[in-house]
Amino acid sequence: MDVLANCRFRTKVLVGLLPLVIMILAGSLYSSYEMRTMNGWYSDLIYTNINVLRNLIIATGLNDRFGQLLYKEIAERDVDRMRVVDADLDQVNLEFRSVVEEARRSSPDLAQAIDAAAALFQKAVADSRPVRAEAQGNNNEKAMDLMRRVSDPELLAARRALLTLREEMRTSVSRKSAELAIRTHRTIIVRWVVISLGLLVSFAIALWIAQVEVVKAVLSFRNRILEVAQGRLDAPIPDLSRPN
Repeated sequence: MDVLANCRFRTKVLVGLLPLVIMILAGSLYSSYEMRTMNGWYSDLIYTNINVLRNLIIATGLNDRFGQLLYKEIAERDVDRMRVVDADLDQVNLEFRSVVEEARRSSPDLAQAIDAAAALFQKAVADSRPVRAEAQGNNNEKAMDLMRRVSDPELLAARRALLTLREEMRTSVSRKSAELAIRTHRTIIVRWVVISLGLLVSFAIALWIAQVEVVKAVLSFRNRILEVAQGRLDAPIPDLSRPN
């Protein structure tokens, strides 16, 4: 504080405000950096993880639809409608491949698990060929027998694998979202701590200026008044209006 002894009062006030300005700038820079980083993480969470989860939900629906269409083809009596249903089965298979491939591209870390679930569905598709052939030949009893013994268990296994992946993705999204929330709260707390520290330092400097400068000037004026009262008329009266 001896450095400020010969400074003007205005300069001392500005120096007292300097820590507050520095702390505000530091807190703002820190929070801006953290918010920018977290914005990237949120974007990854939304456009990657949630996109994968959406594709897995669609794939599960397509798996269920494939089974429903198989039953519909078995129950259908009209040959033309049966061909339409059979074409729908091929279309569902193409859509399943598309959404699974998009999920693999979005999340390479889960590619192996996604491929495993997709392989179960593709096996069910391949093994459904005899069911479809029997249905088109109006051999409904044999088609239903193959459906119960082969297609239903395989489609159910594929569905369970997809549901397991969906649960893993949902858990991962929830965990990352919680981590981002914690980091956001920490950033807010750190910013206010830094600003509060700046306020305390500035308040301490302002208090020192008040103690040293103002009190010193008042005491000096008091001493001069006492000297005049004691008969020392030649004692100069300090000019308090002159800026320090």
